[in-house]
Parts: sequence; C-alpha cells; structure tokens
Amino acid sequence: MSCSICLRVIVLGLLACGSGGARAQELPTDAAPAPSEPSTPALPAAPSAPKAPDTVEGSRPLLTSALPGAEPPALGSPSLAVGSDGTVLAVFAAADEIYGVLSRDGGEHFGPPQRIGSAGRLESGPVRGPRAAITPDVLVVAAICGETLQGQDGNLLIWRSEDRGLNWKGPLRVNDTLNAAREGLFALAASPEGELVATWLDLRTGQTELWGAWSSDGGRSWSRNVPFYASPDGSICECCPPAVRFDPSRPGEAVVLWRNALGGNRDMYTLVVSRDGTPAVGAARRLDSRHWELQGCPVSGGDVAISSEGLSLYIWRREGDLFTAAPGLGEVRLGAGREVAAVSGPQGFHLAWTDGGGGVFTALSRSLGGGLSSRALGHGLNVSLAGAPDGLGPVLAAWETGEGGPDSLRHALLAPRSDTTDP
Repeated sequence: MSCSICLRVIVLGLLACGSGGARAQELPTDAAPAPSEPSTPALPAAPSAPKAPDTVEGSRPLLTSALPGAEPPALGSPSLAVGSDGTVLAVFAAADEIYGVLSRDGGEHFGPPQRIGSAGRLESGPVRGPRAAITPDVLVVAAICGETLQGQDGNLLIWRSEDRGLNWKGPLRVNDTLNAAREGLFALAASPEGELVATWLDLRTGQTELWGAWSSDGGRSWSRNVPFYASPDGSICECCPPAVRFDPSRPGEAVVLWRNALGGNRDMYTLVVSRDGTPAVGAARRLDSRHWELQGCPVSGGDVAISSEGLSLYIWRREGDLFTAAPGLGEVRLGAGREVAAVSGPQGFHLAWTDGGGGVFTALSRSLGGGLSSRALGHGLNVSLAGAPDGLGPVLAAWETGEGGPDSLRHALLAPRSDTTDP
C-alpha cells in the first residue's frame, strides 16, 4: 500500500513504526561511513529542552490577513525559501491550492497572501506539501499534484515568477515519466549561482527509487530524469522525504539525503550528485553509526546544511531520538524528536525540530566543534528552515500549529542578513 494512503490514517504525532523482523544482513560496500573532511572536535549534545509554550517572543503569525472567501480553507504545510537579496517566500497549502506570502525586507514583514496555482489535488500534510526556491532571477514553487493522489497518480510540477512574485507561470512537469512521482515526497534546492535541483521518490520501475533532475534556467526547462539511487533490496524507504542541498564550495554539486531500506534496516544514506554525471551505486554512504532494524516506515526524513566553505552538518531521526553528524566526526544524540530541518547561515548551523510532545525547537551550532544553544519556538508540526544560498542569511523558521486557521501558520526570524558567516 502506498504511503500516500498510509498518512491519511495516521494519527498526527504517532510514531508510524514497529520494530522487529529478520536479523539485519551485512551491508554491501555502499554502507561505508561518510567520507572524511578536515578533522574537527565532535559536536557536544544539546542541552535538555524545556516544554515548549504555545507561543514565544519572536514567534509571529505568517499571515497578516485571511484568504479571500466566506469560508477560507484549512491552511497547512508551510515551507520557506530565502534569496540573497533579502526576498523571503513562504508557501503553504490551502486545501488543493498553493498560496504564498512574500517579504522584501529579509523576513521582518510579509505581504498579503497570493494564490500561486493549482493542478487538481495537492499533496500536503505531514512531511508533504509545496516547496520553494529563490534564484537571483526567478522565484520557483514546486508541488506534487494529481487527479486522485492516494498513491494512484501524482506529478512533480513547477510554477515560476520572473517578476519577483507579481505574476506566476505554470505548471510545468519535472518527472518525464507520467505519475512517477505519485508517492508525493520530494525536495528542491537552489545554488548561489541560480541552478536548481529536484529529487523525489520515484515509482516508474515499480520500486521506490531516488531520482532527480536539474535546471540551469530558473526552472523553465529541466534535464532528463536521472536515477540517483536504487536499493539492492528493491526499494528505498517508501514514506520518508528526501533532502537536497547544493555545496556552495563546489559549483554544480549537491548532496542528497534519504532513508534507505536495506538488509532489514531503515538507515539514513547520503550521496554527492552532479549535473554532469550519474552517481555510482557504490558512492552512497550510510550516516547511522548503528542500524535501525525496522519492518515499517517511520515517516521521518533528515536534512543537511552545508556552509560556504563546504562543511556539512546532518540531522536525522533514529528510533525515537535525533542525531547530528558531520563527515569525519562522531555521531551525537540530541534527544527525543521527530521532524528535523537544518540550514547554514550567519553565526553557524541552524537546526530545528519537533519533539515528542509537539514542541518546536531551534538550536544554533556556531561551529562543527562548538556547543549548541537551543530555545523553544512554540507548538506545532511541519517545521521548515531556510537561509540564503550564499550562507549570509537571513535565516527563518516556519511551522503550523495544526489548527488550520490564518493564525495557525507561524514563523520566526532566527538570524538577519549579515556580511559574514563568521560567528
């Protein structure tokens, strides 16, 4: 059964998993530890976070006015994109329509909601929904839409604005095999130079695989679809969203992160991909220091943040806990949690997550070897982080309370625009 169907019957916040199953097999060569970078002391564990209040100072509603209509639809699945010029685009689902709000001053103030588009039914909800990216010339919004969804159909579609959000064009289909993106899970990223990469869970072969595509013209056209990874056991994890981030220090290269299904385990894997070549299967590397033996899907992906110098920090969930790691460094437990997000920005690496009690938290790691300072943002789910592709900020967080009304979409400015990435 498709996990698009599973999500509709999961009680929100419940761990959708069960342990047990066959004893894990020895992993093949693609399960080696992540490649090393210059040695740095390991990250210390984050301090225990207090219970999150409903709202905190600095947390504000994302919308300044309600959507038009006598009975506005329920709102959810917020996601952010930040441009190097201070433009911030927040997109969200309003039933089956995509809406957005724009900030021209680095996230200090947002304008009224604007309809971006629709194309049948819209995938949204936990770990699903529209995503955005900002290049120097274009605003780009991506979403998976279909006539029925529920794992029966679904395509990755793109809308574009060439006038900084005044008008929108689209949709344009990215997946070149019809309905190959019907699982509804994908990620989108922009490079400092304006290149785009999308990656998604693809079902064109009958198995769940990780595929991707590139655009060098702001999403106007896309490359042929490329298979990034196929599990030797058949399918990767069917219900966990992938992540992708460009490496600013290596133009044309991006890092993808996904949950694999291999040898009875649901471990996180990472891979460097480039527009000029198809990645070799043996290039994939496992992040987890130990296996998560699991017969089921936890509906929880991970994220990666990459600094302008090419240093990377990963965050993900294993069992009921969250972990961080960097190439060449040890794995560090942060504490209990579910959803995660990470981005590089002024002062260091910014992290966000939800805990088991519905709290939304953020933390700042000023360096890979430095300490973490964490604080509560409020209560909710679908937490999102975004920063400018050049790493200079601003950095913002967004999430939803789950209530569906205009005040249910929240945001916080974590770091303003800076002229340096130094702490």
